Amino acid sequence: MTAGRRPLIIALAVAIAAIVVLLALLIASGDESNNSPGARSTPTASADARAADRAEIQRIAEAWRKALNPKSSDNPCRYMTAAAADQLQFLADPRVRARGCAAAVRAAEPQGASVPLYEALQPGVRNIRFSPRVDTATGPAPGAKAEWRGDPGRIVTFVKDNGQWLIAK
Repeated sequence: MTAGRRPLIIALAVAIAAIVVLLALLIASGDESNNSPGARSTPTASADARAADRAEIQRIAEAWRKALNPKSSDNPCRYMTAAAADQLQFLADPRVRARGCAAAVRAAEPQGASVPLYEALQPGVRNIRFSPRVDTATGPAPGAKAEWRGDPGRIVTFVKDNGQWLIAK
């Protein structure tokens, strides 16, 4: 080996050793942060809370959509806030209103849509967005907005009422 190459080889060996040591430290510190108690950061915990909320909103939306079918024995009003159900009843034709909340909600739903929501080929909602102010039957409130998959132009609003997500508009 020539005298000119020896310093290059030594420098290369030192650089490789430094890289190996850094990698070992990164791997070791990654293991500690993942396994230590309380290692979960606040953003991850809040993302988990939102995931549960999103799942509940999906469940309520689909149950309500199915309950809109006139052949369903389920009452769509039970998936709505009382104010939203009352508003639809108030706006309904008096003859429909006389048949109750479920009839009023079912009569109001297909208006302006090419296909009634309960017949939509794509069930559920998408693009759920949480906000401190969403439109509800009684005015702005903290909640979430989403689009119906079967009718993306239609927006549905949800609020948490007594610990349960309900349709608010």
